[in-house]
Amino acid sequence: MQCYTNRHLRDLLGRLSPDAVLWTEMEKATDLLAGEDARRRRLRHEQSSRPVVLQLGGSDPTQLAEVARLARPFGYSELNLNCGCPSIEAGGADFGAALMRRPDETRVLLERLADAAGGTPVSVKCRVGTHERAAADGSVPAASYEPLAEFVHEVTRTGAVEHVAVHARAAILAGLSPTANRRVPPLRPELVHRLAADFPSLRITVNGGIDGMHGLRTAATAAGAAGLDGLMCGRWVLRRPLDLWAVQSEPWVHRSGGAAREAGGAATRADAVRGYARQAAAEVARSEAAVPEALAPLVLVAEQLHDEWRAAEEDEDEDEDEDEDEEGGGDGDGRGDGLARLDEDELHELVHAVCDGAAAIADRGRGGVEQSARAGGGGGGDAPPFRALDKLFKQRLGTKVRNKLVRNRAEALAT
Repeated sequence: MQCYTNRHLRDLLGRLSPDAVLWTEMEKATDLLAGEDARRRRLRHEQSSRPVVLQLGGSDPTQLAEVARLARPFGYSELNLNCGCPSIEAGGADFGAALMRRPDETRVLLERLADAAGGTPVSVKCRVGTHERAAADGSVPAASYEPLAEFVHEVTRTGAVEHVAVHARAAILAGLSPTANRRVPPLRPELVHRLAADFPSLRITVNGGIDGMHGLRTAATAAGAAGLDGLMCGRWVLRRPLDLWAVQSEPWVHRSGGAAREAGGAATRADAVRGYARQAAAEVARSEAAVPEALAPLVLVAEQLHDEWRAAEEDEDEDEDEDEDEEGGGDGDGRGDGLARLDEDELHELVHAVCDGAAAIADRGRGGVEQSARAGGGGGGDAPPFRALDKLFKQRLGTKVRNKLVRNRAEALAT
């Protein structure tokens, strides 16, 4: 989720699902200590009732403790040490997943974080295990439970940590790309379930393999039976951010208090998009945000809506029966079931909310009136202005950045 889960995307996701616990991308301690301006830009977020976890990468206890002290005024609900990133840049160096090989040192890091955090809870995010590299034939050694349990016991035994989030795949530290690390190692959620049984005093969250509403409900049932405390979703949210609205209505979602919809300030998905766009446009006008970073979340929403529109046209052309949603079908084809209940009018309303929001953000950035993506008309069979919207994104983000967003979203679909 590097380069995606910045404060802009978190703002949109928080409006769609006020009770979701949102995480930052992994922020390297060295980057946060490089200078005050960079630190403020990277740590700033909208302080509200929405819980936000600051995810940190590093292996120097003094640096991590200093970051924890500097992060206090920003009001994060939790500080997390990433012990799961397998990339060459992070896990292949001396932090990320590499820390799982040094549980005693990792415990010290977490203790120093907790001492400096001023009462903010500290957690650890890890994998079910690590391997130096894949076998010559590309296969991955089987993960075993004992090393995972030993790691968790060591890093939590002094009480500095009470929450452990586990990606239910092993990490391959060399010879396998980050993308392949999300695909090749097999999912082993049963190891995380066993962890919850053996460490009942800890909060355990499982991550990995949830690719749609049907998969989320299946995982929630299994997690509830195993005594887990949370489910973490990543790439699916990049592919279908609007699905978080449907998650908010699930009966097992923990409520933070009060009416969730009222707390979020949005009555519909379109209202959430409009609210985000107003906030982002105001920040651009005050030079507190750049146009490309403010527009990026709307690219993800627009791509999801375009998927929905194409799927609806295909269904109409082929006169297909829509019963597959009731059977949990569709999660694997990019449509999922989070938006299956959208009628044509709501789809148009969402497209127009994105168009008007994107144009408003672009207006603030160039000081003029951007007309190329203004939404006209309503539903009633009019084709949504996807071409004009895509043109605006390419103009204001640059074709290269826009294509990267779409390409990485496609990778999320395949993961």
